[in-house]
Amino acid sequence: MVDRNKNFLDYMRESIQEIGKGLLVVLTSLSGLTILLYYIDKLDGIIPVSSESILILILMLLISILIGICLYKSSSKLYNENLSLSKNRLNNPRIIEGRPPYTKNPKAKALMLLEPSNSFDYDIIVSIYYCLGSLEQLIGHGKVINIQNENRIIQVEIENVFGGHENAIERIKHNEAECLKNVHVKPFIHTRFYPY
Repeated sequence: MVDRNKNFLDYMRESIQEIGKGLLVVLTSLSGLTILLYYIDKLDGIIPVSSESILILILMLLISILIGICLYKSSSKLYNENLSLSKNRLNNPRIIEGRPPYTKNPKAKALMLLEPSNSFDYDIIVSIYYCLGSLEQLIGHGKVINIQNENRIIQVEIENVFGGHENAIERIKHNEAECLKNVHVKPFIHTRFYPY
């Protein structure tokens, strides 16, 4: 499951914890390097660079590699989580049930209960489509009137029905399984109905 509360620093922290084991290997390598530097120091006149500067250079190189690995791991985790979030957005929630509206809203034609989805929020306007084979046809608009606390079920009230689709809305209201299977609810409306 995707944790929407994590930020890049959280992923960095996780990556640093994962790399901690690799740090132990690096420290063991450093002890081997100090032995090597001892022998380089014995060759004083042959190598014009001091053993301390070689040690500092090697340490900086190792630290740079560790930071690079940490950034790479954090970025790839963040990318994968964003990718899974965007895939979730593409999957519209299934309609669990249709029923008559229970509010006193005079524009309400029907009520739909949808599966939980992170793409929906309270009081947003939604588009309702009826799927005919591979063609989705816009049949109306509605509004999210509630997202239930305990199970995150989304309640959508259908308010606007486009001409010729009143029958589909009646079938939704009477919870006809075949109709509900072909209806898709999307968390946005077409620009011709909402000019910007």
